[in-house]
Amino acid sequence: MTTENSVIVGYARVSSRDQNLDRQIMQLLPLITNERYLFQDKQSGRNFDRPEYQRMKDFLRRGDTLIICSLDRLGRNATEMEKEWKELTDRGIYLRVLDMPILDTKPGQDTMNQLVSKVVFDLLSYIAQMEREKIRERQREGIAAAKKAGRPTGRPRIEFPKNWAEIIKQYESGDITAQKAQQDLNLKPGTFYNLLRRYRKR
Repeated sequence: MTTENSVIVGYARVSSRDQNLDRQIMQLLPLITNERYLFQDKQSGRNFDRPEYQRMKDFLRRGDTLIICSLDRLGRNATEMEKEWKELTDRGIYLRVLDMPILDTKPGQDTMNQLVSKVVFDLLSYIAQMEREKIRERQREGIAAAKKAGRPTGRPRIEFPKNWAEIIKQYESGDITAQKAQQDLNLKPGTFYNLLRRYRKR
């Protein structure tokens, strides 16, 4: 339920450099608590990093309302939209979709609105599941085709650096730290420890 401290937040996003945020901003500003509560992202190319969206999610509290101009502001596909919708509503955050008011989750919605909202969400979940199945099927087909053509599948096996034995001897005798060993071997921490596990199993 909403409280005296609840706020109404807006989120705007465009998916290319050519698009403009102004139209969404004009729609959202009159509806939110304060212009400080308007979060906006502008992605470029294939980059889908959404720093403002993540900051907004950290800011939102139970009882707050999030307004978006359209459902696809939540994600690029049905899978992402379903995930974000469920996460937000499970946290007690109300959603208002301007071009689909039937989806509003605000308290006081009549029974028909609640029913339609549930049907739409169930449909979204179904589409998301179909998307995941298609992705898995394409992956299986790609792996099968690669095997048939004799191409390697999966991640290439990382080889031990030439100076591995010398550096690991120093590391295991306590002469150098793990961080120094990683620097000398020019390896990231995750790769270093993966190789170390393989080395110790020999």
